[in-house]
Amino acid sequence: THRSSNLTTDLPRLHADYGENLTRITLLDNGLHAMIVAGRFGRVAHGTEISVARDLKSIEHKLLNITLIISLAGLLIAGISIIWVIYMVRSGLAPVRTIADQVDTIDIESLGRKFETQDVPMELLPIVTRLKQLMDRLETSFARERTFSSDLSHEIRTPLAELRMITESAIKWPKEGGLDAWKMVLESLDRTENVFHSMLRLARIEKTQPELSQESSSLPKMIDELWSGIEPTAKERGITLQLQCEPNTSITGDHSLWRNLLCNLLMNAANYADQGTQVIITINTDPQDPTIPSICISNAASSLKQEDISKLFDRFWRGDTSREESLHCGLGLPLARACAEALNWNMRATKRTADGWLEIWIEAKSG
Repeated sequence: THRSSNLTTDLPRLHADYGENLTRITLLDNGLHAMIVAGRFGRVAHGTEISVARDLKSIEHKLLNITLIISLAGLLIAGISIIWVIYMVRSGLAPVRTIADQVDTIDIESLGRKFETQDVPMELLPIVTRLKQLMDRLETSFARERTFSSDLSHEIRTPLAELRMITESAIKWPKEGGLDAWKMVLESLDRTENVFHSMLRLARIEKTQPELSQESSSLPKMIDELWSGIEPTAKERGITLQLQCEPNTSITGDHSLWRNLLCNLLMNAANYADQGTQVIITINTDPQDPTIPSICISNAASSLKQEDISKLFDRFWRGDTSREESLHCGLGLPLARACAEALNWNMRATKRTADGWLEIWIEAKSG
């Protein structure tokens, strides 16, 4: 056995076969951590095994330095990444904070304020668009409520003023009023009560009704029953009814809403159609679905102008100024339209140019 002069201890034998090179990392007797490579050379009977070792201390030191450098670089990259992520998140949320600040400044008086969309990212544009649509709906609702409050106060002011005037006159001249004064008081109270009852019905109908019944009703039978209650008023004005439909025509939906809808339309026709004319109800049935007819209620309306058509469904609007002091408060058609909306049907009004007749159509919404 021979060893180099720079070895202070013998290397362990690896017992390599001929032509084989073996490698092992081990701890030598002198405490050195070394890598040994051994191989057998020469003839089979008289071969020589040669082992070469290298101290791994310098390599381990280099590996340690490399590990330390990689660790420090990883920590540095992680720190930069965290800072970059924070910066990007803050930059990305800046438009959200801007939108939040805009929402925070909105109140009832500033519902018409528009959201800025110039610098909004594409990902947030749908949200901003929906917010704008929501603000438009809120603005429309508040405007309608303000108009409603103004109209209601106007409608109530007249009968209340009458009541005050009659009461003051009765107090001042108690012997002169008599029964006629009390009749005037009752008429004023009737008008006020009619407004309040109509408003309560309208408010109830316009609320969400998630559990409406879907019963089938005979449409001709319902119209006959409703007209029988309205007919005395219609006869005073010479108004007659003509119904054009198949006798077995039916309608599906909440029974009370349909009765309320048709009753208000028939009452409107009986009170405002030209005297001595007919109210014609035409019901056209869909051949594919007989439960979805289209209903047209038409009557002569010579006093109604073409520009009045768009106002027919406005609350408290009355085209006939001669009836300002009657029990009609201008809520019949708005009530009818509210019923149609609750039933998921459309209602529209047209005026025929040929003969000036008013047509009110009730049609199922598509889809």
